[in-house]
Amino acid sequence: MSTYDTTYILIPVYNDWESCSRLLREIDMALYEKGRQAQVVIIDDGSVPDDGRPELPGNTQALKGLTVLRLATNLGHQRAIAVGLSWIAEQEVQLPVCIIDGDGGDNPLHISDLLSELEAHPQCAAVFARRGKRT
Repeated sequence: MSTYDTTYILIPVYNDWESCSRLLREIDMALYEKGRQAQVVIIDDGSVPDDGRPELPGNTQALKGLTVLRLATNLGHQRAIAVGLSWIAEQEVQLPVCIIDGDGGDNPLHISDLLSELEAHPQCAAVFARRGKRT
């Protein structure tokens, strides 16, 4: 069993709920295949009110919860992430955090790789992925 079987997945989203829903399904499959679980925290960065809302896909196997933090106005990608990190820091549970874009630009298969890298270097507080080209 891995040191970090459970993690927070932080996802900033602005209006693109269709991509976010697809991403949640992909994250669930990717983590389940690696025997990991996650609590998802979505930062709704001031989306249009009638644009749809995220829900966990039915019958998730690795995703164990979804929290949506709704911002009253659009703060921008980086500030939305900062709000999400602040919220996570206030929680009682100390879990690693993985930040992934809600538009599908990041590969959910890399989440487990990043956690494995963190486990391999317990003296480190963070690991980062270097993004190549977006597709």
